Amino acid sequence: MNRPFRVRVLLTGAVLALGLFLTFAAARLQQQNIDAATRAKFERQVELVEAEIERRFRQPVHGLNGARGIFAVHPAVSRNAFRAYVNSRNLQEEFPGVRGFGFAQRVSRDDLPDFVAAERRDEAPHFTVRTVGNAPDLYVIKFLEPVAISQPALGYDIGSESTRRQAIERAVSTGSPTLSGRIFLQSERQRPGFLYMTPVYRSGKDPGVMQQRQAELLGLLFSPIVAEDLLAGSAGGSDRQIDFSLYDGDAEPGNLLFASKSLAGTPGGSTLHADEGTSRKAVQEMTTRLPIGGRQLTLRVNTTPAFEHDLDRWIPTSLRVGGVLVSLLLALTMWLLATGRARAYALAQAMTTDLERLAAVVRHTSNLVVITDRDCKIQWVNDAFASFYGYTFEDARGQTPLQLLGSGRTDPETYAVMNRAAEAQTSCRVEVVNRSKDGTHHAIELEVQPRHDAQGRLTGFMEIGLDVTTRKHAEEQLRRNHAMLKSIMENLPCGLSVFDGQLHLAASNQQFRELLDLPDELFSGRSVRFEDVVRNNAARGEYGPGPVEDIVAGMLERAQYPTRMLFERERHDGKPLEVRSAPMPGGGFVTTYMDISERKKIERMQHEFISTVSHELRTPLTAIYGSLSLLGSETAGPLPPDVQELVAVAHKSCERLMRLISDVLDVERIQAGLMHYAKSRQALAPLVDQAVGAMRAYADQFHVSLEFESRLDNLYVEVDPDRIVQVLVNLISNAVKFSRPNHPVSVRMSMVDGQIRVGVSDQGIGIPAEFRPRIFDRFAQADGSDRRAQGGTGLGLNICKSIVEAHGGRIDYISTVGVGTEFFFDLPGVSGP
Repeated sequence: MNRPFRVRVLLTGAVLALGLFLTFAAARLQQQNIDAATRAKFERQVELVEAEIERRFRQPVHGLNGARGIFAVHPAVSRNAFRAYVNSRNLQEEFPGVRGFGFAQRVSRDDLPDFVAAERRDEAPHFTVRTVGNAPDLYVIKFLEPVAISQPALGYDIGSESTRRQAIERAVSTGSPTLSGRIFLQSERQRPGFLYMTPVYRSGKDPGVMQQRQAELLGLLFSPIVAEDLLAGSAGGSDRQIDFSLYDGDAEPGNLLFASKSLAGTPGGSTLHADEGTSRKAVQEMTTRLPIGGRQLTLRVNTTPAFEHDLDRWIPTSLRVGGVLVSLLLALTMWLLATGRARAYALAQAMTTDLERLAAVVRHTSNLVVITDRDCKIQWVNDAFASFYGYTFEDARGQTPLQLLGSGRTDPETYAVMNRAAEAQTSCRVEVVNRSKDGTHHAIELEVQPRHDAQGRLTGFMEIGLDVTTRKHAEEQLRRNHAMLKSIMENLPCGLSVFDGQLHLAASNQQFRELLDLPDELFSGRSVRFEDVVRNNAARGEYGPGPVEDIVAGMLERAQYPTRMLFERERHDGKPLEVRSAPMPGGGFVTTYMDISERKKIERMQHEFISTVSHELRTPLTAIYGSLSLLGSETAGPLPPDVQELVAVAHKSCERLMRLISDVLDVERIQAGLMHYAKSRQALAPLVDQAVGAMRAYADQFHVSLEFESRLDNLYVEVDPDRIVQVLVNLISNAVKFSRPNHPVSVRMSMVDGQIRVGVSDQGIGIPAEFRPRIFDRFAQADGSDRRAQGGTGLGLNICKSIVEAHGGRIDYISTVGVGTEFFFDLPGVSGP
């Protein structure tokens, strides 16, 4: 390998490696920043869900406190008075999920008959008590409104069931509103719910001491709640970026109270465990504890595909694709255009600079949070906001974000969108240009969320900003890189096309269109597909005869799994092209097209010259060879010893020259596609016998024994027998020439991976490893006097390779320097005659 070529290879490899390293390092850094921003965004969403759940659980407490006020004013509340209070409240609007309000009176078991009689006199003639067990006191549902849910539950002793009883005892002991465990209501047998209850005392207020509470307890006001209705619509918003499930106690399937629709897979999510309803993997997941009504509820929150879709995941991918494309194209440019060290070094420097600019796109970003009041005046900012913009909280307090950060560069329509969202009390996402304290301008992606109190009144707004300046710079950088790459591609000395993993044309130059004579309408206003190019060429017969759609289907299937290829192709107008194709990381392939008309013309002239010279030499050489053979055999009479020696040398030289001419003619026939093979079904072992027998006398001249070992009969091949014997003779001849005297050359047959293998091994000097890439080239001989001393044309192995491959086989070798070499070829077997 000459030095300039080695330098070009090393520089090209170094540029490609550096480009890929910087590309993937930059993409990884940006991915880490995106992951951090994603986690922060998810944690904000979780906080909002927690606040919303707590707010919804507080709503029924407001209704219970209102009802307790009635008992404080009128200790003996009638059924009609309680009904009037419940009817005065709009349950669906004020208390979503609450089925009604009720009162369970504490009744001593001894006083139970008097209690039932009193209730029947109070407009409940059929009132009866349903209880189990023998507890001394009962908690009997006396009132329950509205009427639609009261009939199944009136007279039921809620203290006779353990879950409800535990909640009653906790409410009495604490004097506070208490949430029961997970239950199924009397009117709701399919969906889980619970009771929210608060104690009522004869004095109208909490005595404050446990013993006095027990003595003063009149009963409990309670609200039956269906978890599905209470929590419906409490997560994800309109874009459903998160899902959650709520459990009574630990996050076990049997404790599930509620699960979002996309988790549960059924309306409301109340009948399936969250983990069983979906197979997708959440981007983020968090489990927290919520203390509500004296119970510990478990909240499990995870993101949805909408959350993932909303993230800026395209930047690392764009960096990878763009960087890999830049690296590959610049490396290709380096290889094609480099003519010396100075130009190669300058091109490598330019490529490195471009990749460093790509890496600089990725810089640290953070969330910038500001909370305002209803008038959009700043009430609080986080540390990241202060550090980023350079304003302290004292600087920012009382100003609007527009007053503090306005740059005059934001589209007025953006502010109009924000104003409309604020008036409608809905969230919005916009992009603005803000100015920091030092005058620097930043592109900010801004999410604005309204904030409400427990009564649903607007209290202000929370703005969450993400610096996307680097993303803007990256977009501009990619546009500059695109222009540079386009210029490079248009100046390449070949046609170039790049098809991506979806087989769409990602890049090309004008020479690609001209060399393939592609029509302009193929490129007019839409993405060009590989299928379109192939169909256009197939219709002109460039891929040979056959149905066009069958040809297109076959080429599309091969393009799905691209491999490295180098071949020549003749277009329909006769123009020859050299086509090189290689797969790209991540899918797709890059192809170059070179017009080789001039090269073909020169090759034809060369072949014609060699063929003419070879034929012109062969005729006189044949006569000379015959004459020397007659003289050497002393047919014309004895010769003096010194003349006999000269005749022998001339005879051997003539014989060697005739072999060279025969080999050259064979090579020319192979290259021109004129080598004829008379194939027939043959047993392979007899052909090996023939070659070994023909070479024994030759081996004896070198004092080398020749043995046919590991013979396998009854193995058949479809071959030209003369050509296969030619391959064997050539391999045996090489093995004999390079063997040490009195060392054997062995010929063996074996089966390897379903193929028939014939190997010829020697115990000679071996072949250096650096010679492997050229061993089967024309005129190839390993360096060193030992090999040169043996003579040879340097064409034999090249001819052997062509013959074996023409029979559907392959040829290769194994060698250890100083130990020996085995050449072998594999042929596909066929059934017997």
